[in-house]
Amino acid sequence: MKLSALLFTFFLASAGISQTTPATVSSAAPLTHTNIHPPLEDWARLGVYEAENKRLAALPITLPRVVFLGDSITNHWQDAKYSSLFQDKPNYIDRGINGGNAGQMLLRYRSDVLALKPKVVVLLAGTNDLVAFKVSDTVAFIEQTISSIVDLAEANHERIILCSVLPVSDALRPQTTDRHPEDILRLNAWLKSHAAERHVQYVDYYAAMTDGHDRLQTSLTIDGLHPNHAGYEKMEPLVNQAIERELAHR
Repeated sequence: MKLSALLFTFFLASAGISQTTPATVSSAAPLTHTNIHPPLEDWARLGVYEAENKRLAALPITLPRVVFLGDSITNHWQDAKYSSLFQDKPNYIDRGINGGNAGQMLLRYRSDVLALKPKVVVLLAGTNDLVAFKVSDTVAFIEQTISSIVDLAEANHERIILCSVLPVSDALRPQTTDRHPEDILRLNAWLKSHAAERHVQYVDYYAAMTDGHDRLQTSLTIDGLHPNHAGYEKMEPLVNQAIERELAHR
């Protein structure tokens, strides 16, 4: 699927556009774009890091930058109560957004990644898409989106690392109703094979954090979805090793 067509599909699916009866417009009022289709809010969340992106873009790059693009699991990583990774690595830049999905990441890639001129991009995406998008084949839909993100990284000579979706668990609160373990397994199998096909690294958080029964270890999570401090301690050496290999790549 061409990138332009995929972006249009996301625009429609995520804005909640459906075949409903349009609002009545007064015959006396001129028909304009805004009174036929009210302006959308910042669905892609382009404004979240806008000011910080401008600040960083203006600074000289003294160390190769690494951008982590993701959802709340990525966003929480910069919180000192979970990890010191981003405090210890000044060239690591967190661009995670709570509730974010891969479709939004695709749309904000230019402003949150390209503008910062990173050498390496770490992508963790997919778990929220399983909830956000109700299409005939949600996993295939996510695959197309992630493939387009890889296209953007390659076109701009960035080294991208694909990360597995974490397992989930119902031990602390219901999680598997929306995020079916079989869908996570299928998506991760594709991520691994796609990484090999595109000659990029795959970081397998899933294998490190599963309880052996396709569920997230209770000792590694705050709610069955998000890692706790011990969970991030499991993840950090895996991603750091992958980043070090990419930074050594010439």
